[in-house]
Amino acid sequence: MSASGHAASQGSESKGLVPAFILVTAFVLFLITVAPYLGSHLLLDWRGTDTPAVVEQRSETVTALEDGVWSRKLRLLVKPEEPGPDSRLIPLLVDSAAFDRLSVGQKLTIRRHASPWAPLVSRLEARPAGQMWPERFRAWWEEGWPLFPFLWSGWLLLVVLWLFGRGGGWGCLVPIICTLAWLGYWLSPLSDEVPRGETKRTTAQVVSVTVATKLGDTEYSTGFPVVQPYQMAVVEFLPSGATNPVRALDRIDAGSFPRLRKGNEVEVIYQAGSPRNVRIAGGRRAYWWKNLFWWWPYAAAVALGWLVWTLACGRWPWLHGTRPAGG
Repeated sequence: MSASGHAASQGSESKGLVPAFILVTAFVLFLITVAPYLGSHLLLDWRGTDTPAVVEQRSETVTALEDGVWSRKLRLLVKPEEPGPDSRLIPLLVDSAAFDRLSVGQKLTIRRHASPWAPLVSRLEARPAGQMWPERFRAWWEEGWPLFPFLWSGWLLLVVLWLFGRGGGWGCLVPIICTLAWLGYWLSPLSDEVPRGETKRTTAQVVSVTVATKLGDTEYSTGFPVVQPYQMAVVEFLPSGATNPVRALDRIDAGSFPRLRKGNEVEVIYQAGSPRNVRIAGGRRAYWWKNLFWWWPYAAAVALGWLVWTLACGRWPWLHGTRPAGG
């Protein structure tokens, strides 16, 4: 086989590895994010039993860190009413709507594992009886946000990199731009909870206030300083027609609303059908677009390096393995 034929065969093999890598990545993501949750529900459907229970404890915790990361945890513990050796408190994984409907002392029917070994291999120990798949999906989505969208959008990014990067040359700038936009979106303090549709106003109490001063903080990196520091405020209020208060998080520019202090009361605007989608009435919100541009020095460096490389390859073809004519 000639040298050119051997190089062509190697090139075709390397191109075939790319879609294989993308498919394997998608399969691994499925095994990590979807399969354990799906399998746990199916195991409960097949091997679980319905048991009457009563709600013993319920709590809602919203945690905010100075790197802009925040999370919500809904904790609902029930106790089986049937006497038996295993009458301990059992956690239920429910979506926020089901959580709001349940109060301490309320009775309900749960579906739990009949075998003592089943919880060891199941992601879920128990769930409300009769729960439909849309409710199960909402509970899974709320628990994993924003990890699941981040992982799956990263897989889609691999597809974009492959589609636009096959031709080489300037076509590679498209996936580079997509990559920077993707990182900018996920590391920027964009709120996924914005009131939409019908809204209502009420008074809420400020539970905590955290000032975010950096982005992308990890154990290996201190992250990037934000262009515009902002305050992450956790508020608690009782929505119209509800029996239990809810906690929500909103963000405003640091220092733009002096009354935003722990223990103070503030006016909030919330979504009627989803009260955790809330906005504090007052303060500026320029942080979200100002902090989108933290990455521009890095983007400029990448673009400059690509331009220098392209010009250098035009001047000295041997840089990419091409010999000049007569050489």
